[in-house]
Amino acid sequence: MTEPALRTMQEITSTWVENGYPNYQVWWFKLRADDLASAELMALGLIEPIGIWRSYKLTREGQYWALQNRELRPSYVAHA
Repeated sequence: MTEPALRTMQEITSTWVENGYPNYQVWWFKLRADDLASAELMALGLIEPIGIWRSYKLTREGQYWALQNRELRPSYVAHA
């Protein structure tokens, strides 16, 4: 996984955890327009589009990744 994709996945994980681990089948999120990691994360099977522009949901594999890596903090949080 590239560094940009890892950062994006860390941000998604952080938000998912802060929201109380909602059901991955109904919880969705938007990525920033300048975030180019979505294609890589989709290819890895961690996220999937929901049909609304730049909106995605975690896949089951994405949920497992988030649970296994939830202690990883995005660098902008670690330095705050």
